[in-house]
Amino acid sequence: MFTLSNFTMNLSEYTLSAPEISVLDKGLTFIPTTRYVPFERVLECKKRNIRNIKLRDYFRGKSKDYDTTDFKNKFQAPSDWVPPTRALSKAAIEAITTLSAFTASITRDRLIANSDPDRGPLLRLPAVKENITKTEAKAITQLKNNKDIIVKPADKGGAVCVLNPALYEAEGLRQLLNTNYYTEIHSPLANETVPRICSIIQELAQARSFYLLPKVQMATPQHARGQAHCSRLRL
Repeated sequence: MFTLSNFTMNLSEYTLSAPEISVLDKGLTFIPTTRYVPFERVLECKKRNIRNIKLRDYFRGKSKDYDTTDFKNKFQAPSDWVPPTRALSKAAIEAITTLSAFTASITRDRLIANSDPDRGPLLRLPAVKENITKTEAKAITQLKNNKDIIVKPADKGGAVCVLNPALYEAEGLRQLLNTNYYTEIHSPLANETVPRICSIIQELAQARSFYLLPKVQMATPQHARGQAHCSRLRL
């Protein structure tokens, strides 16, 4: 085990360069500045915002028969239903039109071809100050494409660990092959497991008792030897 810095530990046979260590020291949640984002992601965000506007407008002022906070509804799959445009108010339609027009205006003439055609075009972002150096940017690409290592967060302390893939996979198989804790399944069990979990938790919730405990305070010997009194009840 090699501790390269206060934040990075190398448990593999790969020798990390100084720029790679510098990048890993920033943590796995660090987000480098970027010049491009997939245009598909922009469209997904627009679609989600438009759906939210439609839902809020459609259900505004209506009684809610479906309670999302009810425990029996906690495990329901999210709905993808969208209200029809004819059921929306004029204000909602105007808001949707404005949002669509604004999205089109800020993306116009900024689309470029993607090196991966299956992922669609990229949107060029306005120029911003870089928060990493060119060598660190190159190091990120090298780490991402390096098949000889696996990068994972440590279980404690926030450190970043660089691991040997073979040892990582061997440890995973060692745990999964322990039949005392794991059983191999060949199809999802959600449709069977969720109703059972709901039934058990509902039963536990209904069986819970409500009771009070007396708070007993012993009197001092000078006042009342051997006597106790109950001052109040508490949950």
